[in-house]
Amino acid sequence: MDFKKILIPLDGSRLSARALDMVEPISGPETQITLLSVIDPPDFMTVESFPGQSMSTASSLSDSIVSASTEMSGELQTKAGQYLNHLAERLRVSGHPTNVIVEIGDPARIIVEVADQIKPDIIVMSTHGRSGITRWLLGSVTQKVLGMTQYPVLVIPNPQK
Repeated sequence: MDFKKILIPLDGSRLSARALDMVEPISGPETQITLLSVIDPPDFMTVESFPGQSMSTASSLSDSIVSASTEMSGELQTKAGQYLNHLAERLRVSGHPTNVIVEIGDPARIIVEVADQIKPDIIVMSTHGRSGITRWLLGSVTQKVLGMTQYPVLVIPNPQK
């Protein structure tokens, strides 16, 4: 079966890149591939959570945190874009028209939003296969996507599990 549109979310790990191995068997020469990377901004404690701060000190600290976060997100966006463009070039050379998208936000929510925009025939993504406390603390992006999307999802398991 040849899919016409494929969405592949990638987090920069070797494991997530395994999803690319599935492109050839399920795609045809005209298959449109979209590579997506979502930068999950770190959660910062709000300045108000530090007791004893004056409003001017709190505001100044808050501005510094926002500035540092914006700078870090910009750097991560650039690196993610370079990574995706490198992978996209390989796909383009093999004849696949490929788009690259880098977003900032909650990974599962953004994956579903992008899927709703591009309307893929399938989402192909790897799972880290976390279990126990790690899964409870970090959650499973794949599991969340499965629960939130109307599109079929091909899950590539972690071979180490």
